[in-house]
Amino acid sequence: MAYSVTFEYERQTAVAEDGGAVRHLHPDFYYPQTDTMHEHFALNADGTSPFADYAQHAENKRQAYRRNEIDFF
Repeated sequence: MAYSVTFEYERQTAVAEDGGAVRHLHPDFYYPQTDTMHEHFALNADGTSPFADYAQHAENKRQAYRRNEIDFF
């Protein structure tokens, strides 16, 4: 028996910013059956990253999803 999950890889997603501007995010995976975004952040268990400004970038994406009421994990 085979199982599968329908997904789109790095689907462009428009989100509104606080000032009304629109920016586009590209979550790693989008699951259309549940309208859910899946982000795989390169963060350590303590929330830090070996990449400059990456932890702040990840938090900005989380805030954009919340502000636009987009289901994500």
